[in-house]
Amino acid sequence: MSHAQQYLGLMDRSPQGVGERFAMENIPWTEPVTSSKFEDLLGLNKGSVESISIKNMTKPGQNFGSSLLSIELALRDGQTLYLVGKFMPRTEAQKAAFDSAKTFVKEIHAYRSINVELIKLQRERGVPEEEVCDPMPRYYGSRVNMADDESSGADDNAVLLLQNLTRSGYQMGDQKKGLDLAHARLLVEKVAQFQASAVSLRLLKPQVFSSLIDGKCTFAGMGAEANRQFSNSLMEHFKSFPEVAPYYDRLRATNDRVCDISLEKLWAEVVEPYASLSHNDLWVNNMMFLNDVSGNPTSVKFFDFQTLTYSSPVRDLIFFLYTSVRHDLVRNSVDELTALYYESFVAWLKKMGCSTEAFTETAFRQEIDRVAPTEVMHILLLLNVLCADEHEKFTPSDEPDSSPSFSSSEMYRTKALITLQDFDARGWL
Repeated sequence: MSHAQQYLGLMDRSPQGVGERFAMENIPWTEPVTSSKFEDLLGLNKGSVESISIKNMTKPGQNFGSSLLSIELALRDGQTLYLVGKFMPRTEAQKAAFDSAKTFVKEIHAYRSINVELIKLQRERGVPEEEVCDPMPRYYGSRVNMADDESSGADDNAVLLLQNLTRSGYQMGDQKKGLDLAHARLLVEKVAQFQASAVSLRLLKPQVFSSLIDGKCTFAGMGAEANRQFSNSLMEHFKSFPEVAPYYDRLRATNDRVCDISLEKLWAEVVEPYASLSHNDLWVNNMMFLNDVSGNPTSVKFFDFQTLTYSSPVRDLIFFLYTSVRHDLVRNSVDELTALYYESFVAWLKKMGCSTEAFTETAFRQEIDRVAPTEVMHILLLLNVLCADEHEKFTPSDEPDSSPSFSSSEMYRTKALITLQDFDARGWL
């Protein structure tokens, strides 16, 4: 799953000499960690980097899919680059679970190529610079292996260098409280623009779109049998929750239907016209907000594109709403936020000069009803991670039979019940 507090690192500079030593201990490269390596990655002149300071950004057990480090590069011209370095996971079990050799390459592709083409298209279509949808942290550089050969997949020498958003004032929301309405509205609007931009590229430049997506934005993960075993274990856990009892049989039936196919096939299902790029892990810990002095959000960035898939954009909307907003908003504002997504999506298509005739609200509602039932176990699994008490958190190891614990916290029981109640009321169970 996604990475708790992954971009909230300690930013004060390490004591003299500590940064280099720390880098050697924590970067999994098989080659020496030197200033020249970062100069090559960033396209800087030789000798540009005066010193390196590197710190861990997460505690053990918080980050599963990669190693995240805060990197400060002091340049000889007096500037300092504040970066987030994303590296391969530390254990073989993590690499296998996340199919890191492939997903690391896909994430680099999202920053280096896909977002670049989406922004380029917006400018070509006359979108004013101040309105351009650019929802990703700035990309600085990357490589997938020593030979920089993407066809052979990522190895321990892979790295992705991104803007450290904390240095620009961006903050992460409280994962347990969830986002308030203002922050949820901004996120929904920005995701709708991003996904409508991808649809615009598909409609206006189909060859470019195909070159970016074909074979590069598929999901390769847990197979049908492993998915069934894991989901069945979670269902057994739910038997201990009396409040789930009224919904258990229908949830069980929904789970069985979903488990008949692998996530790879499920997330690859595309139904026109609502086919776009789906983040597939869009929850509060994979986004950061820039707020004004009154705490109102003015900008949002989202990240962690390892599971980016050509699929239904509705998956992101449903997953976000039921994992990342406050309790009361799930009860009272899902319809408002859903309507905002649709309005923003269609308005952006029009801004890009695309016909919106096929993108009716009726078709949109049908897509929600098609997709939402298949997202419930995904949502309940993420809520399990999000709401777990400290003693319940799972720390990955190299043991192949290591299995995650399931939370029994009061918060998990509450959020799971709210989700099931709302899904039931909407006919999604």
